[in-house]
Amino acid sequence: MTKGVLVCGERRCNWRGHESHLLSAVNPFEPTETLYACPECKAIDNYAGECEVQGCTSIASCGTPTKNMGYIRCCGKHFDEFGVMK
Repeated sequence: MTKGVLVCGERRCNWRGHESHLLSAVNPFEPTETLYACPECKAIDNYAGECEVQGCTSIASCGTPTKNMGYIRCCGKHFDEFGVMK
């Protein structure tokens, strides 16, 4: 499992990394909020979690409890494979 990996949502950017690598700044329009950006292309708040199944680089679109791995975030293909408590 590759827990906690994020991917940039910009089509031309191939960044993959962890939340701690995101750029952050105070939102100039709402000072109580923080903006996060991709460290490669600088796209703001355009990232998603990656499927946590080893070797899969698809965007995690759902999640499911499993018998042996706890709760995982996964893509639709792996949801069908691991399903609810399979």
